[in-house]
Amino acid sequence: MDDLVNFLEALFWKAPLCLTLFAATIFVISRWERHGLVSLCAAMGLGWMLLVILAEVAWRVFLVPDLFPAPGPPTSLGESLSYVSFSILESIGICIVVAAVLMGRRMPRHPFQSDHDDDFDDHYRR
Repeated sequence: MDDLVNFLEALFWKAPLCLTLFAATIFVISRWERHGLVSLCAAMGLGWMLLVILAEVAWRVFLVPDLFPAPGPPTSLGESLSYVSFSILESIGICIVVAAVLMGRRMPRHPFQSDHDDDFDDHYRR
């Protein structure tokens, strides 16, 4: 029971980030019909980050005390590497979101191209 309370407390401290990621995922899914592939990639990246955060909290609360019993900050190499691994996994989600943003961009317009395809220069006409 004590582990469950610790887990919920750790989730409470991560709640702003988790709620933001959840809301952003809902937002990009709501844009599915307009930007299908971009929404899919963004939702995958945001969902991935949310799952990694939940897994990291569970790892820290449920498994670290049994595997690395030393109290305080990480003192063993294995514990330190586990936190770096979670950071790398979360970075993958950020990369997926950035890729989705870049996929959604249009090619830049030529600086001398008009705003409309049927626009032509008619100021010499009388």
